[in-house]
Amino acid sequence: MRSPYALFFLALASPTTLLGQQLLAGDLSFVPGETFNFGTIPWSEPGSGGAGLTWDFSAISPTPGTPYTWEEPLPFMITNFPGVTVARDVAFSCTEYWQATPTRFSELGNQCGITLNTISYTDPRDVIRYPFALSDSFTDTFGGMFLHSDGAPDSSVIAGTITVTADATGTLVLPWTTHTGVLRLHLEQEEEFVDFGTSSNFDRYWYVVPGVHMPLLSLTRSWSSTNPTPVSSASVQLPAPTSVADGATPFPVEVRYRHGALHVLAPDGRAADVALYATDGRCLGQWTLPTGSSDQVIPWTAPTTGLVVVHIRDRAGRTQVVRVVVGL
Repeated sequence: MRSPYALFFLALASPTTLLGQQLLAGDLSFVPGETFNFGTIPWSEPGSGGAGLTWDFSAISPTPGTPYTWEEPLPFMITNFPGVTVARDVAFSCTEYWQATPTRFSELGNQCGITLNTISYTDPRDVIRYPFALSDSFTDTFGGMFLHSDGAPDSSVIAGTITVTADATGTLVLPWTTHTGVLRLHLEQEEEFVDFGTSSNFDRYWYVVPGVHMPLLSLTRSWSSTNPTPVSSASVQLPAPTSVADGATPFPVEVRYRHGALHVLAPDGRAADVALYATDGRCLGQWTLPTGSSDQVIPWTAPTTGLVVVHIRDRAGRTQVVRVVVGL
């Protein structure tokens, strides 16, 4: 039996487990039916790693982007990519295919019907392995085939390497909330198209918390052999429709629907962003309002009569939820 002193020192040696900064099975595996909304923000240097850090992004003002919606795989997807557990449309007619297991989360491939491109990883690309905590790291080699318009001569063997390291833990401060127990993942990937003699790379930082199946924030630099100058980008997960509770009005605002338009009435002019959702969580539109606008008309025609959920964020980062009947 361990003495109380031994248990005390064991606790000191395992801070990530105690603070919840450890990813267990499924913590970063995307789940069918979930929708995540991301906004674009300016690039920021990630800085050095370590424990007990604070990342302050309280001053950001995201530009709304395209929602990430994860879907149950259809029968033809299962046939083409055996083992797929979740899929995502990344663009019109372009889809990613992923597999979640108790020990890892991996990409099986992707297809784009517009260009008739298919990437099939016969050796899947792991993006996380469980359990995972500060200082944990793995390197995964992956590979498969790139096919364009039914194969040769527009095809190539793919060979790639990805290294994922949990390099930091701490607190992430956003305008609308503060997340503690954040684990930062550093992902470094090189993918080579052997027969084309080209390659692509990314250097990415994901800020994640256990149980939230998408990164809270992502910083990425990407480049290729044909475009060697790195391109920097950054995005942040916006408050989900279910994450903001109805409550007392934080600022005066009213939303009406008339004649194919939303009318946002904010007498003090502090309303900054408007996001419109169906009751099933689908994002129907996102808009940024001009500074000082007190009566803003947003052209939008409701496809049917019914209830929609409107999220209005002010310039201090506070969000109000308003339910509006549209289509009448």
